[in-house]
Amino acid sequence: MKATYNQSQLDAIDFSTSTVVSASAGTGKTWTLAGLYLKLLRQGLEPEEIVAITFTERAAAEMRGRVRQEILAQIEASLDDSDGGEPWGKRLAKINAAPICTIHSFCSRLLRENPLEAELDPQFVVMDEATAASMCHEAILETIHQWITLRDPRVLQLFRDFQLERRDSHGPARLIEIVESALSWLNGLGINLASHDKRSRNWLEAKWDAQQKQLAQLKVQLENRLAAVGVAFREIAQVEQPHGRAAERWVDQVRSNLTQIEEALSRLNMESTADYTMPMVSLLKLSRPGRLTADPANQVLLTNLPLLRKALDPEVEG
Repeated sequence: MKATYNQSQLDAIDFSTSTVVSASAGTGKTWTLAGLYLKLLRQGLEPEEIVAITFTERAAAEMRGRVRQEILAQIEASLDDSDGGEPWGKRLAKINAAPICTIHSFCSRLLRENPLEAELDPQFVVMDEATAASMCHEAILETIHQWITLRDPRVLQLFRDFQLERRDSHGPARLIEIVESALSWLNGLGINLASHDKRSRNWLEAKWDAQQKQLAQLKVQLENRLAAVGVAFREIAQVEQPHGRAAERWVDQVRSNLTQIEEALSRLNMESTADYTMPMVSLLKLSRPGRLTADPANQVLLTNLPLLRKALDPEVEG
């Protein structure tokens, strides 16, 4: 049976330059590629001269099957022609060995065909995804343990900020998972840390230095903001005669809790591993005095209130 294609598929097949075809699952991408493959065969190329790369073994098998069906259809259509079917018969015999495969399979084939140049044992085995993930996990765990044993300050800082592994499946990402994600990200960028390429290592070190500078800037900003909050609360506590019940009540609360305020502010820093929730809640409560009257006696309160709200209240845009 002869394949039929819609206009979009025909446009994909009849291209004269590099082309990207984007379509959702089940829309006929593999069928269309099979049509392109057949077009190249008609132009005189042989199966061993055409490389068709897929992401999965299933897609490769499906594409090979589609191409085989197309070739059989060509053979059937050429039965009345004594010479026309012979080339297609030869192509059918070659299709099982044709490079229609995944990226891994294609690369493996190249390496096995050139083991001396690649300096590899031609009997090597491609590691499956599950085994690779497991070995990567174990290698990261062993490396982290080694650096912790050596008491490298950078690794100790990471270990202090993140647990080594999740305690349960619903917990936040931990150090090993973060390293795995980072390695995957770097690999996607073409950065090979396993190589001796100084450019790759210098690139990562530059990124690390940039992150450390940004972290230092954030630390200074946090310290300045917390210092300003402390000054604001102390100024509020020193107000002698506030005007109105809400103002009087707020000054009394701040004054009686000034020691606790100082302790809470001291706990809010980027080095602390303590829970920030309770100190933030206590400070937030003290930054909501209610309705203050616009009286000169309340000038200090009215001046410091927006600063406290902006620094402590998540509902107030910074």
